[in-house]
Amino acid sequence: MGYDLRPDLTWPEIAMLMLVVAVMFADMILRPERRGLLFGLSAAGLVAIGLGMVLSPHGVGTAFHGAHMADGFSWLVKIFMTCVLLTVILVTWPFLDRLRSVVGTHLILVLASGLGMMALASSNSLIVMFIALELATIPLMILTALGRGDSQAHEAGLKFLIFGAVASAFTIFGIALVWGYSGGLMNLTDLRGVVAAGGAGLPMTIGVVMLFAGLAFKTAIAPFHVWVPDVYQGAPTPITAFLAGGSKAAGFTALLRVAVALFAPGEGEAIIDWPLALAILAGLTAVLGNMAAIWQTDLKRLLAHASVGHAGFLLMGMAVIGTAGGLLGLSALAYYLVFYAAAVALVFFCMGLVSRAGGGDLLSDFEGLGRRSPAIAAAMLVGVLSMGGIPPLAGFTGKILILAATVKGELIWLTFIAGFAMVLSIVYMLMILRALYLLPPREGAVTGARLGRWEGAALIILSLLLIVFGAVPGPVLDPIREAMQAMAGLSPTEIMVAATGG
Repeated sequence: MGYDLRPDLTWPEIAMLMLVVAVMFADMILRPERRGLLFGLSAAGLVAIGLGMVLSPHGVGTAFHGAHMADGFSWLVKIFMTCVLLTVILVTWPFLDRLRSVVGTHLILVLASGLGMMALASSNSLIVMFIALELATIPLMILTALGRGDSQAHEAGLKFLIFGAVASAFTIFGIALVWGYSGGLMNLTDLRGVVAAGGAGLPMTIGVVMLFAGLAFKTAIAPFHVWVPDVYQGAPTPITAFLAGGSKAAGFTALLRVAVALFAPGEGEAIIDWPLALAILAGLTAVLGNMAAIWQTDLKRLLAHASVGHAGFLLMGMAVIGTAGGLLGLSALAYYLVFYAAAVALVFFCMGLVSRAGGGDLLSDFEGLGRRSPAIAAAMLVGVLSMGGIPPLAGFTGKILILAATVKGELIWLTFIAGFAMVLSIVYMLMILRALYLLPPREGAVTGARLGRWEGAALIILSLLLIVFGAVPGPVLDPIREAMQAMAGLSPTEIMVAATGG
């Protein structure tokens, strides 16, 4: 039996692996004072891979005997992950002087994690999904603790390791139960057929619950979110951005694959009403995360709790699977995730620029930033307003799409909970706005953050993405909807039913 490699479907992962190796060898060859060139090599490689995926035909099919699935959804996620990795490298640039001795290690680990996230997007086998998830997560654990002499980073890395190990144990044990009680099936395509035929008994349901619990740790869904604030606070700012954007996107990619295969209603009576369970968890996560964010004085901890709240909104898109709002929910989830990552990257990039100038992570360190560094404050405001759901930014459009999906899926009570969570998010958004523009600079604050030409261009581009595609979402939302139709395996009749609500 051959390996069934299918290079036409797997070339992005192969190219990413080659880029990791290239950066590794370049790090060994270059002198320490020249290792800043590794940023250029990494960025050039990612741009080449990203353009290759955008311009080349998107093959559809399977490789490795069904374990690797290439479809519109996987290609879309891989392009998105390439953009996330480029943004993380951009956010890391202000910290070059601090990372000089470990910049090669840092970039290698970031790219290796990105390789895992790209493999995760095409995972059609539970065991391949687990391996890809660990490849994406383990480098992040190391990156979290990479700061030398930083006890807070080391503590965050240790907590991430412990909670990550627990999550992995839940995931692999859940996979074992699903494999054992499904008759030795691993591919999600085959498992979907078992569930649709009503073959998910109690032991297999327990396995699915454990699998979901493990993925809920990775995606910071309540009550599995307790590790997030400490890890976000202790990690270096670029890695916090990676955790908030890339890691969450990777986790939800895996959860989405599992949800479509295992949570959709089947012919038999399910032991667990998955749409209802997901809806309850979504409402709980959105409210708890946004409520906890209000009481924070450290901006990283505030954004950590806010990211939990955003995970709740994302989960609402899954809660409508199997209802008339299913297609809209999946499309809204993907749209929300893309522009949440863009907003997070923008805010953390601004934080990195302030930190480079000698600032800290407390809200008080950003008081009067509008007077000290107007351009950085304006860009940061755009990111914060988008996360708070203020029109016409992309964050507002994403939340409206989520609310529309819950209404179409007849989960009206969840719509009201989502509205309450949006009000809570506006409160912490106003806290940041007050610090940026209404309070005077505190005594001893840095006079202003230096902004280079390329850094200014990056702030403008990220800000424009949130503004333009918030006001005109069609160019992004249309390909997302097509990818979700293909991933969910909807027939033309089902698509028409989902579109009309009939």
